[in-house]
Amino acid sequence: MIMGNTGVDIEMELIGDDEKTAWRDMLQADQYITDTHSTSAVLGAGHPAEISLTGSAEQQLRSVRTEFVKRVSGPVLDVLLERLLQHTVINQEEMESVKVIAERAEKARDIIDMVLRKGTELCSRMINLLGELDPCLCSQLQINVRVPT
Repeated sequence: MIMGNTGVDIEMELIGDDEKTAWRDMLQADQYITDTHSTSAVLGAGHPAEISLTGSAEQQLRSVRTEFVKRVSGPVLDVLLERLLQHTVINQEEMESVKVIAERAEKARDIIDMVLRKGTELCSRMINLLGELDPCLCSQLQINVRVPT
């Protein structure tokens, strides 16, 4: 992907393996917010950046469940599963029951539901692990990752 700043507008172009342009778009200055700390301003393509979700970690996960299932990648799910085991959010039996699921969305649904049943503290651990593995997804989901100080 090639991105160019034409002064005020942002020009984007996706080039395929055959070196032909597969997609091209221009994001006008009035369609994005210039706040450099908000990736959702550009990702939202013209919609104002929303404030991160508030509430307990469990409430945050519950509110982004559908989008998490839609957006999380298979490789992130696989590493997340290992890290959830490592950080004692899930046990070996739970991990093995999820690993055999072939479909990515079903696997994502099982993981988030499993953690949601375990309460706020473990939901917070999952959010933090997800923030380490895929900060872009956390930004898109607008969930608060607690950065250790």
